[in-house]
Amino acid sequence: MFDLLLTIHERLEHPPGEAQVDFYSMEVSKDGHLMTYKQLVLSFPYSNAAFVFPTPAENQECFLEGLKRLFEQAGGVPERI
Repeated sequence: MFDLLLTIHERLEHPPGEAQVDFYSMEVSKDGHLMTYKQLVLSFPYSNAAFVFPTPAENQECFLEGLKRLFEQAGGVPERI
């Protein structure tokens, strides 16, 4: 007999104008050394668009400066983050 495995997934709803923001670390090999670079990512799940700004650290100053730059790249401020 085969067991029937039922998997249920909840559909996520992302209205237009809603964004998500978070820091992201990326490792890059440079001159034989592994370097870690920080980035702030602003994504819009409804349209699947994303904007990235490199930051030297994950702190409040970098977050606020990064948000300002990301809003400039995106051409405006999302309705909700």
